[in-house]
Amino acid sequence: MLGRGHYPQDNSLRLYLGRIADVRYAGLFDRPLPYTPFDPLSVTLPALPWIFAGCAALLLALSARALLRRNASRPLGAAARLGGLSALAVEVSGLTDGAEDPALARAIVHLQAARDAVARELPDKHVHELLDDAEAELDLIGRAVPFDGYRPADYLRRQRA
Repeated sequence: MLGRGHYPQDNSLRLYLGRIADVRYAGLFDRPLPYTPFDPLSVTLPALPWIFAGCAALLLALSARALLRRNASRPLGAAARLGGLSALAVEVSGLTDGAEDPALARAIVHLQAARDAVARELPDKHVHELLDDAEAELDLIGRAVPFDGYRPADYLRRQRA
């Protein structure tokens, strides 16, 4: 109960009895009922399970989208592509014979130039042109090597997975 020091009980009782009188007089004298404010709880409680289910469905959809996007093929960045092609050059260096050595040397020169271009923060277009040249040289080697999986496209796809 409310104490006298907090809020006088006479005021609470007078307010409550005044509301009861308004409702009784509205019925007796055809007056409109007194205004009652909108209760948001009566609308919110039934909607909460649906809101929760919607949030859970949205979370599942976003998770599935992220998984699908991760598995989709997307172009590699310059640094990742440089690393992958450099690793390929190291691996095929032991598999080449005298006929592919010039192509391997040209590929390594292009990779070193691309590494320097990345370090100097040159435009991405220039870096990608150098990487395209190195990839073309490594593709020649990959075709000549008697083992499968040493062509740049196959090798980079395998590295990404």
